[in-house]
Amino acid sequence: MSGSFLPICAIVPVHGDTSALVNVYRQLHRAGVQVCITVLNGTAPPLAAAAATQQAANLGLHCTALTFSTALGPDVPRAIGAIAALRRKPEIPWLLFLDGDWQGGFGPMLGEWICHAESRPGVWFQAAPVHESLNPPSPGSLEPPSGSCRGQTLIRGDWRRAERPDLQVWQSAWLHPCWPGPGRGVNPAEPPWLIHRTVFVEISPLWLYHPGLWYACCVAAAKHGLPLHIWQDWDSRCTGNPVRSAAHTQAMHDTLWGDALEAARLLLGQRPSRRWQGRELLGYHTQRRLDVLLACAATWSWAATPSATQADSK
Repeated sequence: MSGSFLPICAIVPVHGDTSALVNVYRQLHRAGVQVCITVLNGTAPPLAAAAATQQAANLGLHCTALTFSTALGPDVPRAIGAIAALRRKPEIPWLLFLDGDWQGGFGPMLGEWICHAESRPGVWFQAAPVHESLNPPSPGSLEPPSGSCRGQTLIRGDWRRAERPDLQVWQSAWLHPCWPGPGRGVNPAEPPWLIHRTVFVEISPLWLYHPGLWYACCVAAAKHGLPLHIWQDWDSRCTGNPVRSAAHTQAMHDTLWGDALEAARLLLGQRPSRRWQGRELLGYHTQRRLDVLLACAATWSWAATPSATQADSK
């Protein structure tokens, strides 16, 4: 499916290797997306930025490349890209978030999602995957409240051997009596996300640095009318997400797990924490450059796109 279904700006973070960018741009073109902001970090500017812009131009994409010579950590580039899009492209109502290392042919599937979402503003997540390792937790893994939910051990379970313990955490939280209501059944941690710019009137784009807390903000805002939508037909196997080293996989495993624990505890009335059974689940969390994010948010003008020099100086 191709064609421009609605004005949309894609936010594409890239860390280090830019070899998959051509494919990502091709898939955006197939989906009808014509504008993108690429946030390159941990790369060698200005060569990578110039190459990315040229690759996009060859496909008719209007691309702005922001470059940071230092690595920003996971998810921080998405928040930076969102701030740039909101300030520089006020005429574009939708922001699309995806990864810059996808190697699959996901364009037509993305185009169907975009077409379906056109008349339904709000926040769009993909549905949580159905997998044999994601069986609903038994009733014994949840501790029912007595009176108030505050201060209790609300999330219980043994997920050390689970392939996706972060999704197990969310399934336990959704079944708990203290769950605030909306937002069940989504995959909060993984893009793509499709977000209408009016959402940022209620929720700061800064929260995108942490997918778990972003999702928690969305759930809280949904209680007061923010529309949350789930796209059931996204198949993450089509993205071509590359396989990394065992060390990287474990670090991402802990990052997603810790993010889920922190956010689920917040939503269920607990003090947020990444600790589980005596272990602090940090992963790449400590590499998130909040200092750079806050500096960009504080200094970038609403009148002009930040240059590579401006971005790198923060």
